[in-house]
Amino acid sequence: MAMQCTAHEHACIVRKVVRILLPMSLMALHDISPLAILLPQRDVRNQELPATSVVMHITGRATYLNAERRRKHPLIHLGDSFGKEDSSFAHYSVDPWGQIGCTAPERERPWAQGWGAFGGRRGLKQKLASGALEVPAWWLEYWGTFDDCMSPLDLLIDPLADSPNDRSVAIEFIQYGNQFLLTEAQYAAGYSLLHDICFRNGILCEPPYIRGHEDTDPWGRGTKDGGWDPGARRVAPRFNWGVMFNGLIEASAGMMISTPPRPEWAPHLNTNGNPTG
Repeated sequence: MAMQCTAHEHACIVRKVVRILLPMSLMALHDISPLAILLPQRDVRNQELPATSVVMHITGRATYLNAERRRKHPLIHLGDSFGKEDSSFAHYSVDPWGQIGCTAPERERPWAQGWGAFGGRRGLKQKLASGALEVPAWWLEYWGTFDDCMSPLDLLIDPLADSPNDRSVAIEFIQYGNQFLLTEAQYAAGYSLLHDICFRNGILCEPPYIRGHEDTDPWGRGTKDGGWDPGARRVAPRFNWGVMFNGLIEASAGMMISTPPRPEWAPHLNTNGNPTG
């Protein structure tokens, strides 16, 4: 007798097949978004393609202020930092005017949201089991509503991953103001970039496949009041996941600032990362 499945179960099966087969197609060969300009490329360690998650970050304000003081484009300034051999780095960075820079192809394993401070996955598991670390209430308020999700360890749903860095794509937004808020242009660029990455890699564009650094490390990227990187898990959120998922810019009141005028020292960059005009 043939087994029957519900419409929901059938949809889940189709999604899993798409996630496996789509990235194995020709599209998997394109591991740099066509939306990004190329910055000096970081060469660290190849990771198995396709990626299975996307993690978003926001810089401190010092990144922009230091770029301004040096009169160096924020993308180039951050790219210089990402390019150092022993420095953390994300694949993509987004400046306040919505331009996207690529520091490394998606096949490179990022150094952006790992658990090295806790001794890796094993160390974090031990600290949680012993009570040396406790999962913050604000984290559980959101993620505790997901099945069998009691700590950041449970967000690592890829069986081949041992760290949040594994098989992930990292996106860094360069903060302009001092409020940990993105500009309208950054939301628009982030929405387009996220959906492009998900399409090419066959990633479901929804939690827990898409998450923030505060979700993988609520201790280092949060306080008792909530997360700050990028700032969605708070009583008064600073980051709107709904815009990233649905592109509804107008629904981001209080979580977005107007795109500032572009200063003359930070001109639009061409596809090779050089100033235009």
